[in-house]
Amino acid sequence: MKDNMQKFLIPKEGLLVRDPKSFTPLPEDGLLVDWNGNAGRYWRKRVKQGDCIELKEKEIKLPETISFKRKKKGDN
Repeated sequence: MKDNMQKFLIPKEGLLVRDPKSFTPLPEDGLLVDWNGNAGRYWRKRVKQGDCIELKEKEIKLPETISFKRKKKGDN
């Protein structure tokens, strides 16, 4: 297994799942979590019990990119 393996998880709709390190709720739009060690064991159990859903790369919705206009010389 990789040393720094991580997975992107979202909580099941209607559930409050807390991060075992910070005790903050897992955001509805998801979070990249460690998949190894004690924290990984916690997250694997949450996924197995159905409290969290693992999203694959293709399923992750990234925010739309922001386009910036380049200024031309002389523009303020």
